[in-house]
Amino acid sequence: MKKKKLRLSLVLVGLVLIVGGGYFGWQWYEEQPVSQLELNQTYASNYDFKLLEGNRWVVLLDNSDYEDEDELEEERLDNYPDDVYPEQTFYEGTYKKKGDKYYFRMTKSVTVQFKSVKAVEKKEIFKKYIDNAENLVYQKEPTLVKTKSGYVYRDIYTEVDEDGEESQLVDEIPVNHSSDKLPDSVEHFLKQFKDVANKS
Repeated sequence: MKKKKLRLSLVLVGLVLIVGGGYFGWQWYEEQPVSQLELNQTYASNYDFKLLEGNRWVVLLDNSDYEDEDELEEERLDNYPDDVYPEQTFYEGTYKKKGDKYYFRMTKSVTVQFKSVKAVEKKEIFKKYIDNAENLVYQKEPTLVKTKSGYVYRDIYTEVDEDGEESQLVDEIPVNHSSDKLPDSVEHFLKQFKDVANKS
């Protein structure tokens, strides 16, 4: 009887070590800088993104990850009288590669909004905005660049100072592996949601 208990204990300890080791191993893997970008692999940076066949890319900007309704309500109070809803914006486009630099061009995007945190969990949207931007040219500055430590995602934006002067700023965020799975297109992205706009 004692031998059976001992064997069972050793098996359980072994399982815990394997599962725990696998978890921390994946955590370590996700935090390592990416030195080679592969197709159909989701990567995490400032946003989640994926490169696809045919020189296509997709990016997800997720502003729906509120912990609870209280956090959402606090955000609404801080931004009153503007409306604040949890939302996700999904972009798709094409890229051209020059050496280790990737230049992006957006061709389409969609933004979906949720009424509440609960609606996010249920994947129920009440508003969506689709933008077809087929005539946009490639960005002058590369979005993805390889550095000595690995690839970085270059978030390029414009800031206006107190005098109304505009200046272009660039944040370089390391690219890491991600366990998330991104859809391949705006159409596939929308398929996961239920549109409740006309429901009371």
